[in-house]
Amino acid sequence: MEIKFLNIIKIMIFGILFLGMSSALYADFLDDIEITPGIRFWGADVGVNYKGISFLPDLTTRLCVWFGAGYETPGYFRDADGIQYNPDDPAEAINLALYKRTEIIAAFGIRQGIFPDSAKKDNLLETYLFCRALYDTNTWENSVPGSLIFTTDYPDAYGIFLTTIITGLYLDTEIIHKTHRKRNGMTADISFEFAPSLLNHTYCAADYTRVTVDIRGYLTLIDLDPDDDEEENLFNLYICDRLLWDGLVGTYIPVAARQRVGGRKLKSESGLGGIMRGIDSKRFDGYLKMVNNFDIRCDLPSLWIFVPGVVAYFDVGMADELNYFLEPEYLHYSTGLGMFIYSQGFDLIGYANYWIDGEKVSFSFDFSLHF
Repeated sequence: MEIKFLNIIKIMIFGILFLGMSSALYADFLDDIEITPGIRFWGADVGVNYKGISFLPDLTTRLCVWFGAGYETPGYFRDADGIQYNPDDPAEAINLALYKRTEIIAAFGIRQGIFPDSAKKDNLLETYLFCRALYDTNTWENSVPGSLIFTTDYPDAYGIFLTTIITGLYLDTEIIHKTHRKRNGMTADISFEFAPSLLNHTYCAADYTRVTVDIRGYLTLIDLDPDDDEEENLFNLYICDRLLWDGLVGTYIPVAARQRVGGRKLKSESGLGGIMRGIDSKRFDGYLKMVNNFDIRCDLPSLWIFVPGVVAYFDVGMADELNYFLEPEYLHYSTGLGMFIYSQGFDLIGYANYWIDGEKVSFSFDFSLHF
């Protein structure tokens, strides 16, 4: 009886030690996990990075996976001859650009530090390599009758399964204050996206290369109570600017590529229409795109776990007409005001937009600040 009791005690001690060690290892594992959630109106995205290993001393290595899905109503703004379609023409009874689409994105890859940032204890300069799969299915039966995308003879008119390889360099000096929300510093990304026919000949005819340069800068002008790092935000004002250039070349560049821009972000990002606020998402697709976004942002006094704020913006950009020429008549301008509220890592923002050269007023919502 005594021996059984001692054995039970030994088992209990071993169990407690095992659970303690497992909890410590599990806690360390969780410390090395970074989760980036995202919300769409009818969908969601999530990215997970694991930084528990390091291939180079004093540099951070991240193993990355990303998954996103959504049900959307995008637009294709060209007729069967490739001429720009204007849905705002009074003669148009319905918007023939709109159609319904289900989008699924999955990606995996690695980010490897090249040069450290001792102040942030992270990478100052890093390189990355991702493989991304994009699945779009366009459903004509749920779309507007006569929707323009289905009048084309594109191989991807009804959808696409596109596989791409993305690599590049990323510089990051940006510092975001956790409680005051102010920003300082810059990021610079140069990326190369390859969609070789070897990976895409079975499900689509895509065969192209994309180069994207995306530079962003942030500067805090005002921060009331800047020395108190723990207290909630009182008031701050900062400006930010984004310069983006995106170019595509290849034997066949699908609509899915023309209507998006490249870069390090694995989440699908809209092309000129969309990156320029106030212009219909996916509008002005092209092989070449240039955009400048300028924001003035103000974070107001915190309300419990919420931080309200306002933003004023001015956007300018252009895209070619599928001819590799960027001419002055392709230049577009938009401006507007927005109000947002931030909580627990998410922003909800509403914009009142004015597309200047299109003479159009619109209202839009998003689940994150623009950049």
